[in-house]
Amino acid sequence: MTDTQRGNTWQSLAAEDISREQSPHLRISAAGKCPRAQTYAAMGTPESNPPPPHALNMMALGHMAEVLIIMEMEKNGWETRHTVLSDQGQLELELPLPGADRTVRGHPDGICRHKTHTRDLWVTLECKSMSPDKGIEVQLKGIAQVYPAYIPQISLYGRRLKDMQAVSHGERGVFGIMDREGRVLSPQRVHWERQEVDATLARLGRIARDADEGRLPDRPHAQSDPDCRRCPYYSLCWETDETPEDPDEAPRQPPEPHYPRQAEVLQAAREWAELKPRVDRARDMLQAVSNSHNQADVIAEGVVAGYFQPRSERVYDTDALERVVPADILNQCRVNLREKPPAFWVRTERR
Repeated sequence: MTDTQRGNTWQSLAAEDISREQSPHLRISAAGKCPRAQTYAAMGTPESNPPPPHALNMMALGHMAEVLIIMEMEKNGWETRHTVLSDQGQLELELPLPGADRTVRGHPDGICRHKTHTRDLWVTLECKSMSPDKGIEVQLKGIAQVYPAYIPQISLYGRRLKDMQAVSHGERGVFGIMDREGRVLSPQRVHWERQEVDATLARLGRIARDADEGRLPDRPHAQSDPDCRRCPYYSLCWETDETPEDPDEAPRQPPEPHYPRQAEVLQAAREWAELKPRVDRARDMLQAVSNSHNQADVIAEGVVAGYFQPRSERVYDTDALERVVPADILNQCRVNLREKPPAFWVRTERR
């Protein structure tokens, strides 16, 4: 595919989301999402809170990221088929729902294989984009933990693709990932149990029956839940005229300053203010002496003052490492993943 063709692919994918139309079909891409919202969609109910233009643009950018993810994977030894960049094009899949006269439809982002990471076996490929913060979280915890709703989606694709003999294993898949600052992250391998796919299909079958009979399931989330407040059926579902604020757009307010009155706290602040200038002058003196002796350590009165010499240790290019090692293997080998507490910094007040 030429660069011009790829450019046209980006434009057509973006146009799909910007000009999106509602369809009363259950979609595989929503298989792990709120059953009440899916029931509204299956009924063909008009959205009470359609996504704003910027949200549609973000979805379109996600499709554009898909192109870049696939190109990066191919550079790093992955072979792909049935993607937006392949001559065969993407596959449109359909699975029957148990106990309902309906199907669930969708199109996977493709299939992929790698000589090392999948032992040259074809598996289902899904591409996802996300914020830089979520990208870091996904790297540390794994995409299945951060975005559990993605697993029902890829598992249904895996089931149908295995039935079609397009993949070698129906319970294995790979996520290609990019953050919205353009960093392509290491692909993540995932797996699931066959029973989980059966449970997902059974759940979608109940949703289809509810939709056909005009019955809504109970709300699974609290009204304040961020995912609930992003839902295109929020006002209808909660029977309110409120237009929810996008949790991602809400400004984060810093905490109000605290003015303690305890005598011991006030004494500690006074002592620090009195001692800090003296400590700074002492440090400057010790550093000047060290500099005048070729940055040698200064040892006096039980104090050692000098420059830190880093220890010789192995250092890796993390970006290069992530390109050649699957993310799930990196996660198993990471150490010290506990979050550090906020640093406590004593400083003079700005005037």
